[in-house]
Amino acid sequence: MSASETRVLYTRLLKASVRFAAMGETDGFAPLSDDLRDSTALADLWRDELHWSHRSPLLIAHALLDAERRGELPLHDDFADKLLDLQRAGQRRNDLLRQEYDAITAALDLPVIPLKGLWMVAEGVYPAAARLFGDLDIALPRDTDRRALIRKLEARGYVFDPVSGDNHLAFKRTAPGMGLYAGLPILREPMPNMDDHIRRVNETFFLDAHFNLDVPGALNRPFLFGERDRHAGERHLLLLCYHLWRHDYAHAYGVVDIALLMRSPLIDTARFVALTDEFNAQSLCAGAFGIAARCFREDLLPTRWKSLQSDPAFGFGWEFGERAVLDAYPSWESRRLAAKIDGSFAAHYRLGVEFIREAVPYDFPLRTLVRDAIRARSIRRNERLRDDD
Repeated sequence: MSASETRVLYTRLLKASVRFAAMGETDGFAPLSDDLRDSTALADLWRDELHWSHRSPLLIAHALLDAERRGELPLHDDFADKLLDLQRAGQRRNDLLRQEYDAITAALDLPVIPLKGLWMVAEGVYPAAARLFGDLDIALPRDTDRRALIRKLEARGYVFDPVSGDNHLAFKRTAPGMGLYAGLPILREPMPNMDDHIRRVNETFFLDAHFNLDVPGALNRPFLFGERDRHAGERHLLLLCYHLWRHDYAHAYGVVDIALLMRSPLIDTARFVALTDEFNAQSLCAGAFGIAARCFREDLLPTRWKSLQSDPAFGFGWEFGERAVLDAYPSWESRRLAAKIDGSFAAHYRLGVEFIREAVPYDFPLRTLVRDAIRARSIRRNERLRDDD
């Protein structure tokens, strides 16, 4: 099977899996049955498209195994075994992350709000443990004593990253031998230091504690999460749209997250629309919805939200289409889309900076100087958090 044919198969498979999870639709799998009995096609699919962490592998495994159990889709035995192993590894990993989150919550004695993948698994947005997520992202009250936070997490074994930003603090805790990614995909593309990278992520919990989620100032006011927002699906959906924009529309799981949550009973349409008005986030959300509708068919968008289609950003997202779930990394087109949807001078400025950065070698002296200066400034800013007084 050629690379283009494998990609088409993956796209059809992802679409069928999302529509099954979001809408209970089961008729998308039967047309794939011939391809899914072809051992060569399955080997190509696994290697080139499916076995990659940003490609929603656990959701696809869940959907295919469920279709097999219903008798609607006979699977090749070897492929079914791979999917089962993947599913078990995902369940084990999510259990470890959830246990760590519970331990962190107990140690901090604060109103901790889980975010993104952690929140969606906890709220059942995904079936079972069908969401593969990486870092532990949490929201804390803006007035949290950051020095006390660092001390409590250090007592848990976490190391504070002195290059943390103004609006979030980053930590990591090493647990040798944990094997967090055992049996799961990590990256699609090999890295020069791949062995070191795999060892590091396999034995490390990465924690990001957020205060204001709007890092670049794309919204018209700070985007905070309080205790009342723990189960507010509308606020989490806005965050997912914002996060996809921040990552330049390059990660398949981000589009899938939005597709599933927009169809969830956790979302109240009126409250969501009011929230987008409050934060001036209509275009950010409309662009994400346009992409999701194009990827997974227009009827995925609930009828009561058709008004979003009147925003020009919906059309921009629709035109960009399936590249958002196929491109491995941000492209010039995806970055330009992010700037276009935001529409601000700051977004276009960041686009220009990114263009220059990609054109200049990483070890170019001036670029190294700027990078070191930014790092030094961050370290100086965070030194005050380590003072004993």
